Amino acid sequence: MAEQSGPTYLVIGNGITGITCAEVLRAEDAAASIAVIADDPFPVYYRPALKDYLAGRVHEDKLWARSRSFYQDHNILFHVDRAAAIDPAKHTVRLQSGRKLNYKRLLLANGARSASLNCPGTNLQGVTTLRSIADYQQVLERLNTVKRVVVCGSGASPELPGHTSSTPQCPVVRSA
Repeated sequence: MAEQSGPTYLVIGNGITGITCAEVLRAEDAAASIAVIADDPFPVYYRPALKDYLAGRVHEDKLWARSRSFYQDHNILFHVDRAAAIDPAKHTVRLQSGRKLNYKRLLLANGARSASLNCPGTNLQGVTTLRSIADYQQVLERLNTVKRVVVCGSGASPELPGHTSSTPQCPVVRSA
């Protein structure tokens, strides 16, 4: 694919750190071209609040850290893609889609990924790693159709909507 002219500032990551950086850059340099690359198509949201969303304590509209029009309102280009390779010498980022972006300044604010289980059965229907709003939405859609839930991981929350003493036990396996 052809190399494209890129922004003055390129931010990889759409979490609170990345979007706050883009916001400050825009305030400091109104004429700069700014782009954000993220593999999550949703606007920036409060990831720690997702477990409260799953438990029914937080409504989805309270998850958003900025308005849905934030990027457009601040003239920030939002690429739904994933950075596949960075060439600092050439000031380029190759995206998973094959596109290449040039940049003048680069910020890596890509955060962390939750570890996935590495055992038989992880490919079965209903087995999900909770990372994004889409993951949590899938779990919420499935809850009415399951009899048991197993939660595994150090950040896992067994608090699910409708979970009562009459609901079958929800085993929680926490990693060390």
